[in-house]
Formats: sequence, structure tokens, C-alpha cells
Amino acid sequence: MDQVTEQQVVDAIVARQYRPWTLRRCSICEGPIGYAFLATDAGQPPRVGFDSYCGCSRFDPGVDERSIGELMNTFNRQSPEHRAEMWADFTTLASGKERP
Repeated sequence: MDQVTEQQVVDAIVARQYRPWTLRRCSICEGPIGYAFLATDAGQPPRVGFDSYCGCSRFDPGVDERSIGELMNTFNRQSPEHRAEMWADFTTLASGKERP
């Protein structure tokens, strides 16, 4: 898979209706760890945050704000094969389907 662009990431976030993207679950409490999205004013890119707090820790660092470019780089740092798998996961949820 070719590298993704910031515009592709923005379009996918909007298509997924700003639903969070869970990358993994905590091995203790099964809480989701991943990206959260927030709509902004028209013409502005969505806000992106990475939520690493699963719920079983006493320390909640909150959501770490990220840029669209940082999320894009999360995809583009992967091998083409792994990037394709991640992108499929990201865009499958955009279509309203749940992961198996």
C-alpha cells in the first residue's frame, strides 16, 4: 500500500463519524487504548487525541493531543503490508462495520 496523506486521514475520520479507533486493549482490564477524534469548526481538521489510559491504573494522564500528521505517520511508518492492514481496520470501522 502507498503512503497515506493527511487528507485521506481526515476523510476517513469524518467517514467514521469521529468514532474512536482502538489499537489494542489493556491486558489486565481490557480497556481500550487508541485514538479519539473530535469535530471542529467547518474548514478545520478534526482534533486527534491518543488515549493511553485504560482504567485500571491510578494515574490518568488524560488524552494526549496529536496532529493529523502524527496520525498519518502512525500509518506511514509501517511496512506497506502492515500499513494496508491498519488502514483496512481504520476504514472498515468508517463504513460502520465492526471488527471481527
